Amino acid sequence: FLSWAGYEFDVVLDGQQCIDTYRSNTGVYGVILMDCQMPNVDGYAATHAIRAIGAPHGIRTPIVAMTAYSMPEDQQRCLQEDMDDYVSKPFTKEQLKAKLVQWLPRPGNESIGSEHSHSST
Repeated sequence: FLSWAGYEFDVVLDGQQCIDTYRSNTGVYGVILMDCQMPNVDGYAATHAIRAIGAPHGIRTPIVAMTAYSMPEDQQRCLQEDMDDYVSKPFTKEQLKAKLVQWLPRPGNESIGSEHSHSST
């Protein structure tokens, strides 16, 4: 869907690769789609690391949690862990599109970066 819709994105296999990729490309991504249950470093720890990398540069890239857990307390945990939004799996193309439209910079504001999709598949 992301390619078809014209988005550029990177896919990583685990949380450590997510952190390393962000560190190498700080300020490039318009939004991060964060799988909470990634191997090695989970999405929560990766979010904390990304916030620490971006903070000295004044960069706060929106992070949308993607998780199979769908209870209200799961959504609250994502927000408490410094993620900006939440979508539970499985989700529809329309739900994903709505999140991207909500969080990506608008033309004329900051430059639109690539979306970063984190997946262990």
